[in-house]
Amino acid sequence: ITRNWILHCYSKIIKIIGPLSMKYADSILSLLPLIFIDIHHFKADAIDCIDALIEVKGELLIPLFPRFLQWLLPICVREENDVIDVDHTLSVIAKMIDISYQTIPLDLVLPVMLTALPIRNEFDETPSVFKALLRLVQNNEATMMGMAKELVPLLVDSLEPGSGLPDAARDCVGKTLALLAAHPESLGFVRFFLSTISDEEHFRILRSELSKS
Repeated sequence: ITRNWILHCYSKIIKIIGPLSMKYADSILSLLPLIFIDIHHFKADAIDCIDALIEVKGELLIPLFPRFLQWLLPICVREENDVIDVDHTLSVIAKMIDISYQTIPLDLVLPVMLTALPIRNEFDETPSVFKALLRLVQNNEATMMGMAKELVPLLVDSLEPGSGLPDAARDCVGKTLALLAAHPESLGFVRFFLSTISDEEHFRILRSELSKS
C-alpha cells in the first residue's frame, strides 16, 4: 500500500465517518509534508486530506494552521503548480481564514492569495474564497482593507457576463463591493474601477449586485 493511496482513501472517507476520523489524524498529518513531491495526484490527495480535516473539525485544528500554511502557500504559485491544485488550495486557505482569521498571518497570506486569484478551473471553490474575503472586509480587517486596490478589480472582474460564478459566490462579491463602496478609504477604488467598465451588461450586473446589499 503506497502512501498516496493511504491519503487518497482517507480523503474520501473522512467526511463519511466525520469526527471519528480525528483519531487517525496524527498518522495522516505525518504524511502530509510529502505534498511537496512533484507528483500531481499525490499532492492533490494531500490537499484533499487537509480540506476534509478542516471541514470536519476546523476549530480543533487551529493550532495546526501555521503548519498547514507552510505546506499550502507554495502551492499557490501559479507558474509552478497545476491549476486545479492551486484552485483547491486557495479554497482550503480561505476556509482557514473564515474559521479563525485572527490566527492567520494575513500580511503574508493575502498577497499570495490575491496574486493567485481568480479561480481558473474549479469554480465550485469560489464561494469559500469570496466568503472569506467578505468576512475580512466585514470585520474591517486592516491588512485586507489596505489591499483594497488589489481586491476591487478582482471582485469587479468576477462579475463579468458569462463568468459562471455560483450564486453563493456572487452574493458574497456583491456584499463585499458594497462594503468597500461604503468605506471612505476604499470608495475611490470602487468608483475608479466602475468607471473603467465599458461593457453595458457588465456594468448592469455590477449595479444590480451593489443595489442588493
